[in-house]
Amino acid sequence: MKLYDFLSPSHDEVKKMLGNVLPEDLSQKTMLDLASGEGTHLAFFFDKKIKEISVVDQNTEGLNKLFERYRGYGSNITLINADVLSFKYNNIFDLVYLGDNSIQIFNTYSDQYKIIDIIAKSLKTDGVAVINITLIVEENILKFNNEYKLISDEGDEPLQGKIKVDIFNQELVYYFINGTETRTIRTRILLRKELEEMVDSVGLVISKVSMY
Repeated sequence: MKLYDFLSPSHDEVKKMLGNVLPEDLSQKTMLDLASGEGTHLAFFFDKKIKEISVVDQNTEGLNKLFERYRGYGSNITLINADVLSFKYNNIFDLVYLGDNSIQIFNTYSDQYKIIDIIAKSLKTDGVAVINITLIVEENILKFNNEYKLISDEGDEPLQGKIKVDIFNQELVYYFINGTETRTIRTRILLRKELEEMVDSVGLVISKVSMY
């Protein structure tokens, strides 16, 4: 088994790196996509003529948007509205994708380990897993740590955010304001050594780290 682990903050960079680690023709490949959100990254795989994608996500609104975006692919995509950690996975796949820093959204070491184990058990013997992890960089910490700063002005209301780094508790706290809506998201900082230990424990091998 092989694990491709790459680190990147944007979809465009994700596409570039996926192009470097995956074959051009995916027409005979099946893929499990975990915690897909609205699935904007899936366009890359459909462009590569992937045979079938199974999506597991518990966000109903996100899945509805994903369905509308890829309505034309019909039988090539299966949407499953379920918790990725508790869902019973019965099939194995050529590819398993975990993107958009989803692994750091799981708030405990146990849950992060469990998702790595799910990936291992869902792969064929010669399968490939792709995990997207964006590095925590000093530039962003300094830029967003004191007061709300503009993240995006697309859509009806600008999105602003700030970040708190809690090294003692190994945690990042994100604060967002979008119009009148405020959100706080806490994520556990996954260390490289921890990830390497998890991967080794479930029988996978990190065969490529792609840095942008």
